[in-house]
Amino acid sequence: MYKYETFDYITCENTRNMIVDAYNAVISLNLETFFETFIPEPDQGFMFSNTRELIMFSDALTYDHSGSSYAYVCRYMQSYFKNPENFKNMFAKS
Repeated sequence: MYKYETFDYITCENTRNMIVDAYNAVISLNLETFFETFIPEPDQGFMFSNTRELIMFSDALTYDHSGSSYAYVCRYMQSYFKNPENFKNMFAKS
């Protein structure tokens, strides 16, 4: 079970806002396992995949994404739900 997450360890405000929005969408749709296990087709990636789960996820986002920022937050959600501590360490302050 995942808890409310602020991602306050991410210092870039835009990045944090995108990730919080994506995280809230994943949690509200119960897509944690999907992001932990989904492997997009090599020629599609997240940006061009059209699974039911990704369509629901995309519709739930409130942040206005470009194609690349959408793929970016999908990869971040994949990373977070596979291993939250490793995800957090990516943003550790030096």
